[in-house]
Amino acid sequence: MPKLEIWENLPFGIRQHLIDRMRDRAISVADSGQSASGEAL
Repeated sequence: MPKLEIWENLPFGIRQHLIDRMRDRAISVADSGQSASGEAL
């Protein structure tokens, strides 16, 4: 599995794009945290 970058290290434009995609897909911050920790959604 590829290593994920730390959120703060991502360029602003990429972070904003990911936030926009989360909104488009109605993914909450809690859901994204579960995904990052490897828990099932």
